[in-house]
Amino acid sequence: MSHASGFHSCGESSGESDSDNESNGSADEARNNMEPLIPQPLTDNSFTNDTVTVSDNSRVIQWQPPYCHITLKSTKEVAGYNTISEAFYKLDFCNAIRDVRRFNYICKLLHLLITQNLTSLSGCATKVLFTLLERVAWQVASNQQNIHVLHTLLYDLKKIMRKYYCWGRPLGSTTLWKQHLRTIEKICQMANTIQIKEPEDDGSKKLTDLPEELIREILLRLSDYKDLINSGQAYEVMHSLLDEQHIWRQLCKYHFTKLQVKLATPAYTKSDGTLDWEQMFHNLRRKFGLKEEYADCLFLCRYCRCLFWKSFGHPCFMNVEIQSPNVKSDASLVNRNFINEQEAQRVQNSQQQKYLDSSVPEHVPVPPQAFLKFFSL
Repeated sequence: MSHASGFHSCGESSGESDSDNESNGSADEARNNMEPLIPQPLTDNSFTNDTVTVSDNSRVIQWQPPYCHITLKSTKEVAGYNTISEAFYKLDFCNAIRDVRRFNYICKLLHLLITQNLTSLSGCATKVLFTLLERVAWQVASNQQNIHVLHTLLYDLKKIMRKYYCWGRPLGSTTLWKQHLRTIEKICQMANTIQIKEPEDDGSKKLTDLPEELIREILLRLSDYKDLINSGQAYEVMHSLLDEQHIWRQLCKYHFTKLQVKLATPAYTKSDGTLDWEQMFHNLRRKFGLKEEYADCLFLCRYCRCLFWKSFGHPCFMNVEIQSPNVKSDASLVNRNFINEQEAQRVQNSQQQKYLDSSVPEHVPVPPQAFLKFFSL
């Protein structure tokens, strides 16, 4: 699948382009542009056809799920392109950071932008990137969770910036990068002041009060091996459960195919016939990578070519007659023989249903790496 061009050009990240961005507004203006109008808390009976009406004393707000139309292919008639900063705005990334279901997806996307595309981003996209990083820091500081994610983003960001320094500073507008460096310094100060506080003793049960059977079930729900290692370092009972190999066996079955596990089994079979599942997991992880799965991620509609969040859905505005390529059109039969319009509509709906029931899904999940391919970075 060929993708449309994204940013206007690589030269957009040069000093001239950055200077133009400065004249259009500061980083604070970019931050304000990233904040769409947020409706008040909604009730269940407020939803009608993916549109929510929120009224107060002064105004009525029409709210729709966030979505972004994507140009997949340029034609002679349409020379389209996609800008990543516009996609961040339309998909409401700033508010999505506060959603625990989408937090990991956005952080993975930011990590890819930092490690692979930081030097090729336009001035506007760089502003948006640092705005999202600051929002991530605020979210981590407020709920005291995912601190390791924030530290990883900051460490890789500093590493990439030092690698591409030119005459002692990052390449691009001096004034713009001064703003970015101040933002980085602010984020680092926030990260250094975050302290995990033990909850107050209100008489309720704690994790240490649970039996081993329940703690084992909790560990089995963790798909990230780093969380397992950190859990073992924090609590002796968890450390002893990790030595049982059962949890590592389940991780191997979750992240890798049966064929991959089968081929690796002879190399990790001990003399007593048991398997070293932990060592097998780490070696397979380095060789094949881990399965990426998120509680909520972006999807692409095959009909209207819109990106949208799975939990929200989207208003599909391409109301096109869909016919299977393997089924001949019955348009002539409809026009010639059917007198009853309801009967004609029934035949058309039947053809559409046959196509929807085929193996091709209506909505396709878009992992973070695939999301970046829609843009020329």
